[in-house]
Amino acid sequence: MASLETDLSEPIPVNGDAGFMARMRRVRRLVAVLTAMDIKIKYGDSVLGYVWTIGKPLALFSTLYVVFGRLTRFPNTPPHYALYLVIGVMLWTYFADGVTRTMNSLVTNGNLMRKLPFPRLVIPLAASLTAFVTFGLGLLAIAFFIVWNGFVPQLDWLLLILEMLELYLFILGLGLVLGVMYVRLRDVAQVWELAMQLLFFLAPIVYPFTVVPTRWRQIMLLNPFTQIMQDVRAILIYGGPKSEIMAHATYTLSPLRIIPLLIVAFTLGLGFYLFKREEPWFPERV
Repeated sequence: MASLETDLSEPIPVNGDAGFMARMRRVRRLVAVLTAMDIKIKYGDSVLGYVWTIGKPLALFSTLYVVFGRLTRFPNTPPHYALYLVIGVMLWTYFADGVTRTMNSLVTNGNLMRKLPFPRLVIPLAASLTAFVTFGLGLLAIAFFIVWNGFVPQLDWLLLILEMLELYLFILGLGLVLGVMYVRLRDVAQVWELAMQLLFFLAPIVYPFTVVPTRWRQIMLLNPFTQIMQDVRAILIYGGPKSEIMAHATYTLSPLRIIPLLIVAFTLGLGFYLFKREEPWFPERV
Protein backbone atom coordinates (compact mmCIF):
# COMPACT_ATOMS: atom_id res chain seq x y z
CA MET A 1 0.00 0.00 0.00
CA ALA A 2 2.89 2.35 0.72
CA SER A 3 4.17 1.89 -2.82
CA LEU A 4 0.69 2.59 -4.18
CA GLU A 5 0.37 5.79 -2.15
CA THR A 6 3.80 6.92 -3.37
CA ASP A 7 2.76 6.36 -6.99
CA LEU A 8 -0.56 8.13 -6.50
CA SER A 9 0.88 11.20 -4.81
CA GLU A 10 4.00 11.59 -6.98
CA PRO A 11 4.07 15.04 -8.65
CA ILE A 12 4.59 15.20 -12.40
CA PRO A 13 5.22 17.97 -14.97
CA VAL A 14 2.07 19.56 -16.33
CA ASN A 15 3.34 21.69 -19.21
CA GLY A 16 4.55 20.89 -22.69
CA ASP A 17 5.15 17.59 -24.43
CA ALA A 18 7.31 16.35 -21.56
CA GLY A 19 4.45 16.95 -19.15
CA PHE A 20 1.99 15.07 -21.36
CA MET A 21 4.29 12.09 -21.75
CA ALA A 22 4.96 12.09 -18.01
CA ARG A 23 1.22 12.05 -17.31
CA MET A 24 0.73 9.15 -19.71
CA ARG A 25 3.56 7.20 -18.07
CA ARG A 26 2.08 7.90 -14.67
CA VAL A 27 -1.39 6.75 -15.72
CA ARG A 28 0.08 3.58 -17.21
CA ARG A 29 2.04 2.88 -14.03
CA LEU A 30 -0.95 3.51 -11.77
CA VAL A 31 -3.19 1.27 -13.85
CA ALA A 32 -0.61 -1.52 -13.66
CA VAL A 33 -0.22 -1.12 -9.88
CA LEU A 34 -3.97 -1.03 -9.22
CA THR A 35 -4.60 -3.99 -11.51
CA ALA A 36 -1.96 -6.07 -9.75
CA MET A 37 -3.37 -5.03 -6.38
CA ASP A 38 -6.93 -5.97 -7.38
CA ILE A 39 -5.83 -9.41 -8.55
CA LYS A 40 -3.81 -9.99 -5.39
CA ILE A 41 -6.70 -8.95 -3.13
CA LYS A 42 -9.15 -11.21 -4.94
CA TYR A 43 -7.00 -14.34 -5.13
CA GLY A 44 -4.11 -13.84 -2.69
CA ASP A 45 -5.85 -15.31 0.37
CA SER A 46 -7.75 -18.03 -1.49
CA VAL A 47 -6.57 -21.63 -1.16
CA LEU A 48 -7.35 -22.45 -4.78
CA GLY A 49 -6.51 -18.95 -5.99
CA TYR A 50 -6.78 -18.53 -9.73
CA VAL A 51 -8.46 -21.91 -10.12
CA TRP A 52 -11.73 -20.22 -9.20
CA THR A 53 -11.38 -17.94 -12.22
CA ILE A 54 -11.81 -20.85 -14.58
CA GLY A 55 -13.62 -23.18 -12.17
CA LYS A 56 -16.80 -21.13 -11.82
CA PRO A 57 -17.55 -20.70 -15.55
CA LEU A 58 -16.59 -24.33 -16.19
CA ALA A 59 -19.07 -25.43 -13.52
CA LEU A 60 -21.76 -23.37 -15.26
CA PHE A 61 -20.71 -24.82 -18.62
CA SER A 62 -20.86 -28.39 -17.30
CA THR A 63 -24.36 -27.91 -15.94
CA LEU A 64 -25.65 -26.31 -19.12
CA TYR A 65 -23.98 -28.93 -21.31
CA VAL A 66 -25.49 -31.84 -19.38
CA VAL A 67 -28.97 -30.29 -19.46
CA PHE A 68 -29.03 -28.92 -23.00
CA GLY A 69 -26.36 -31.01 -24.71
CA ARG A 70 -27.30 -34.42 -23.33
CA LEU A 71 -30.65 -34.54 -21.57
CA THR A 72 -32.54 -32.01 -23.69
CA ARG A 73 -31.31 -31.42 -27.22
CA PHE A 74 -32.19 -28.37 -29.26
CA PRO A 75 -33.42 -28.76 -32.82
CA ASN A 76 -30.63 -28.00 -35.29
CA THR A 77 -27.97 -28.31 -32.59
CA PRO A 78 -24.80 -26.81 -34.08
CA PRO A 79 -21.78 -29.04 -34.69
CA HIS A 80 -19.18 -29.02 -31.94
CA TYR A 81 -21.82 -27.89 -29.45
CA ALA A 82 -19.46 -28.21 -26.48
CA LEU A 83 -17.07 -25.68 -28.04
CA TYR A 84 -20.03 -23.54 -29.12
CA LEU A 85 -21.26 -23.46 -25.52
CA VAL A 86 -17.92 -22.93 -23.79
CA ILE A 87 -17.18 -19.92 -26.03
CA GLY A 88 -20.51 -18.38 -25.06
CA VAL A 89 -20.10 -19.08 -21.34
CA MET A 90 -16.52 -17.80 -21.14
CA LEU A 91 -17.27 -14.62 -23.09
CA TRP A 92 -20.39 -13.99 -21.02
CA THR A 93 -18.47 -14.50 -17.76
CA TYR A 94 -15.87 -11.99 -18.91
CA PHE A 95 -18.50 -9.50 -20.05
CA ALA A 96 -20.56 -9.69 -16.85
CA ASP A 97 -17.49 -9.63 -14.58
CA GLY A 98 -15.85 -6.78 -16.49
CA VAL A 99 -18.88 -4.48 -16.50
CA THR A 100 -19.67 -5.22 -12.84
CA ARG A 101 -16.09 -4.64 -11.71
CA THR A 102 -15.81 -1.39 -13.64
CA MET A 103 -19.19 -0.18 -12.37
CA ASN A 104 -18.30 -0.90 -8.72
CA SER A 105 -14.73 0.38 -8.88
CA LEU A 106 -15.40 4.04 -8.09
CA VAL A 107 -17.52 3.31 -5.03
CA THR A 108 -15.22 0.61 -3.65
CA ASN A 109 -12.20 2.93 -4.00
CA GLY A 110 -13.89 5.93 -2.43
CA ASN A 111 -11.42 6.13 0.48
CA LEU A 112 -8.50 6.16 -1.93
CA MET A 113 -9.98 9.05 -3.89
CA ARG A 114 -10.62 11.07 -0.74
CA LYS A 115 -7.09 10.61 0.58
CA LEU A 116 -4.88 11.15 -2.47
CA PRO A 117 -4.95 13.29 -5.62
CA PHE A 118 -4.49 11.25 -8.79
CA PRO A 119 -6.24 10.78 -12.17
CA ARG A 120 -9.54 9.10 -11.22
CA LEU A 121 -9.77 7.37 -14.58
CA VAL A 122 -7.09 4.87 -13.55
CA ILE A 123 -9.60 3.23 -11.17
CA PRO A 124 -12.12 1.99 -13.79
CA LEU A 125 -9.29 1.30 -16.23
CA ALA A 126 -7.60 -0.95 -13.68
CA ALA A 127 -10.89 -2.70 -12.88
CA SER A 128 -11.60 -3.43 -16.53
CA LEU A 129 -8.05 -4.72 -17.05
CA THR A 130 -8.32 -6.95 -13.99
CA ALA A 131 -11.32 -8.64 -15.60
CA PHE A 132 -9.41 -8.95 -18.87
CA VAL A 133 -6.40 -10.55 -17.17
CA THR A 134 -8.55 -13.10 -15.36
CA PHE A 135 -10.38 -13.80 -18.62
CA GLY A 136 -7.01 -14.90 -19.98
CA LEU A 137 -7.28 -18.03 -17.84
CA GLY A 138 -10.72 -18.68 -19.33
CA LEU A 139 -9.07 -18.80 -22.74
CA LEU A 140 -7.30 -21.95 -21.58
CA ALA A 141 -10.66 -23.72 -21.44
CA ILE A 142 -11.52 -22.58 -24.97
CA ALA A 143 -8.08 -23.68 -26.17
CA PHE A 144 -8.60 -27.13 -24.63
CA PHE A 145 -11.88 -27.64 -26.50
CA ILE A 146 -10.34 -26.36 -29.73
CA VAL A 147 -7.60 -28.99 -29.44
CA TRP A 148 -10.13 -31.64 -28.35
CA ASN A 149 -12.18 -31.02 -31.49
CA GLY A 150 -9.11 -31.24 -33.70
CA PHE A 151 -9.12 -27.68 -35.04
CA VAL A 152 -5.90 -26.33 -36.52
CA PRO A 153 -5.05 -22.62 -36.11
CA GLN A 154 -5.86 -20.56 -39.19
CA LEU A 155 -4.73 -17.15 -40.37
CA ASP A 156 -8.30 -15.89 -39.93
CA TRP A 157 -7.91 -16.42 -36.19
CA LEU A 158 -5.94 -13.18 -36.03
CA LEU A 159 -9.31 -11.46 -36.39
CA LEU A 160 -10.00 -12.57 -32.82
CA ILE A 161 -7.69 -9.78 -31.66
CA LEU A 162 -10.08 -7.21 -33.12
CA GLU A 163 -13.08 -9.00 -31.62
CA MET A 164 -11.49 -8.96 -28.13
CA LEU A 165 -10.58 -5.30 -28.53
CA GLU A 166 -14.17 -4.48 -29.45
CA LEU A 167 -15.46 -6.44 -26.46
CA TYR A 168 -13.04 -4.74 -24.08
CA LEU A 169 -14.02 -1.27 -25.30
CA PHE A 170 -17.70 -2.15 -24.95
CA ILE A 171 -17.13 -3.41 -21.40
CA LEU A 172 -15.15 -0.29 -20.48
CA GLY A 173 -17.72 2.09 -21.98
CA LEU A 174 -20.72 0.37 -20.40
CA GLY A 175 -18.89 0.07 -17.08
CA LEU A 176 -18.09 3.80 -17.10
CA VAL A 177 -21.69 4.75 -17.84
CA LEU A 178 -23.06 2.48 -15.11
CA GLY A 179 -20.26 3.45 -12.72
CA VAL A 180 -21.05 7.15 -12.94
CA MET A 181 -24.73 6.40 -12.41
CA TYR A 182 -23.90 4.08 -9.50
CA VAL A 183 -22.05 6.88 -7.70
CA ARG A 184 -25.26 8.91 -7.73
CA LEU A 185 -27.80 6.11 -7.31
CA ARG A 186 -26.97 2.82 -5.58
CA ASP A 187 -30.07 1.14 -7.04
CA VAL A 188 -28.14 0.88 -10.33
CA ALA A 189 -26.40 -2.25 -8.99
CA GLN A 190 -29.72 -4.03 -8.49
CA VAL A 191 -30.99 -2.97 -11.91
CA TRP A 192 -27.79 -4.21 -13.56
CA GLU A 193 -28.08 -7.55 -11.78
CA LEU A 194 -31.58 -8.03 -13.18
CA ALA A 195 -30.45 -6.83 -16.61
CA MET A 196 -27.66 -9.44 -16.67
CA GLN A 197 -30.17 -12.24 -16.09
CA LEU A 198 -32.29 -10.96 -18.95
CA LEU A 199 -29.33 -10.43 -21.28
CA PHE A 200 -28.05 -13.95 -20.61
CA PHE A 201 -31.18 -15.47 -22.15
CA LEU A 202 -31.56 -12.87 -24.89
CA ALA A 203 -28.10 -13.74 -26.20
CA PRO A 204 -27.71 -17.17 -27.88
CA ILE A 205 -25.25 -18.42 -25.29
CA VAL A 206 -26.94 -21.77 -24.71
CA TYR A 207 -29.36 -22.24 -27.58
CA PRO A 208 -28.41 -22.43 -31.28
CA PHE A 209 -28.74 -19.10 -33.04
CA THR A 210 -30.36 -20.88 -35.99
CA VAL A 211 -33.51 -21.62 -33.95
CA VAL A 212 -34.23 -17.89 -33.84
CA PRO A 213 -36.37 -16.58 -36.75
CA THR A 214 -34.27 -14.68 -39.27
CA ARG A 215 -35.95 -11.32 -38.67
CA TRP A 216 -35.18 -11.59 -34.93
CA ARG A 217 -31.59 -12.57 -35.55
CA GLN A 218 -30.90 -9.20 -37.13
CA ILE A 219 -32.32 -7.43 -34.09
CA MET A 220 -30.38 -9.62 -31.65
CA LEU A 221 -27.15 -8.96 -33.51
CA LEU A 222 -27.47 -5.26 -32.85
CA ASN A 223 -26.27 -6.15 -29.36
CA PRO A 224 -22.45 -5.83 -29.59
CA PHE A 225 -21.94 -8.76 -27.22
CA THR A 226 -24.04 -11.08 -29.37
CA GLN A 227 -22.29 -9.88 -32.52
CA ILE A 228 -18.85 -10.48 -30.99
CA MET A 229 -19.78 -13.90 -29.61
CA GLN A 230 -21.16 -15.05 -32.95
CA ASP A 231 -18.11 -13.70 -34.77
CA VAL A 232 -15.78 -15.62 -32.45
CA ARG A 233 -17.77 -18.82 -32.95
CA ALA A 234 -17.78 -18.32 -36.69
CA ILE A 235 -14.04 -17.74 -36.84
CA LEU A 236 -13.11 -20.68 -34.61
CA ILE A 237 -15.74 -23.26 -35.54
CA TYR A 238 -17.12 -22.46 -38.98
CA GLY A 239 -14.03 -21.55 -40.93
CA GLY A 240 -13.77 -17.78 -40.80
CA PRO A 241 -15.85 -14.74 -41.71
CA LYS A 242 -16.64 -15.93 -45.25
CA SER A 243 -18.24 -19.17 -44.16
CA GLU A 244 -21.79 -19.77 -45.37
CA ILE A 245 -22.58 -21.45 -42.06
CA MET A 246 -21.61 -18.29 -40.22
CA ALA A 247 -24.22 -17.56 -37.58
CA HIS A 248 -24.56 -13.89 -38.45
CA ALA A 249 -24.72 -14.44 -42.23
CA THR A 250 -28.26 -13.01 -42.16
CA TYR A 251 -26.81 -9.51 -42.13
CA THR A 252 -23.12 -9.82 -42.97
CA LEU A 253 -23.57 -7.79 -46.16
CA SER A 254 -26.19 -5.47 -44.68
CA PRO A 255 -25.60 -1.87 -43.57
CA LEU A 256 -26.83 -3.08 -40.18
CA ARG A 257 -23.41 -4.72 -39.75
CA ILE A 258 -21.90 -1.42 -38.65
CA ILE A 259 -24.52 -0.66 -36.00
CA PRO A 260 -22.94 -2.75 -33.19
CA LEU A 261 -19.63 -0.97 -33.84
CA LEU A 262 -21.38 2.40 -33.64
CA ILE A 263 -23.05 1.34 -30.40
CA VAL A 264 -19.65 0.44 -28.93
CA ALA A 265 -18.20 3.79 -30.00
CA PHE A 266 -21.21 5.69 -28.66
CA THR A 267 -21.16 3.84 -25.33
CA LEU A 268 -17.44 4.44 -24.89
CA GLY A 269 -17.74 8.13 -25.80
CA LEU A 270 -20.72 8.59 -23.48
CA GLY A 271 -18.86 6.85 -20.67
CA PHE A 272 -15.83 9.14 -20.96
CA TYR A 273 -18.05 12.22 -21.25
CA LEU A 274 -20.07 11.39 -18.14
CA PHE A 275 -16.94 10.43 -16.24
CA LYS A 276 -15.21 13.71 -17.08
CA ARG A 277 -18.30 15.72 -16.16
CA GLU A 278 -18.86 14.02 -12.79
CA GLU A 279 -15.22 13.42 -11.81
CA PRO A 280 -14.80 16.51 -9.57
CA TRP A 281 -17.63 15.32 -7.29
CA PHE A 282 -16.64 11.64 -6.98
CA PRO A 283 -14.74 11.90 -3.66
CA GLU A 284 -17.62 13.52 -1.79
CA ARG A 285 -20.33 11.27 -3.32
CA VAL A 286 -18.72 7.88 -2.81
